[in-house]
Amino acid sequence: PERRQQGVSRSMKRLLIDSNRMAGFQSLLLRTSVNSFQQLAAVTQLGAKKIDGLYQDVDSLRLGGEVTPDRRAFFVFDLSCEVK
Repeated sequence: PERRQQGVSRSMKRLLIDSNRMAGFQSLLLRTSVNSFQQLAAVTQLGAKKIDGLYQDVDSLRLGGEVTPDRRAFFVFDLSCEVK
């Protein structure tokens, strides 16, 4: 919790995008929870496009040990473009 809101996730996503671009990949597929508004914002701010209608329903383990259902959305990055 003490590391939240410091841009760590965005920096990690930039590193992932850049390393895949340098490896010669042309696109990158990423999934994130539809309930994680901060992650959704970070992904779209970096230029990802949502794949409409593609979801994955998963069981997610929470910090307290509880397992809850969660829906994941898929996004694609065009690695031929520069990261925002």
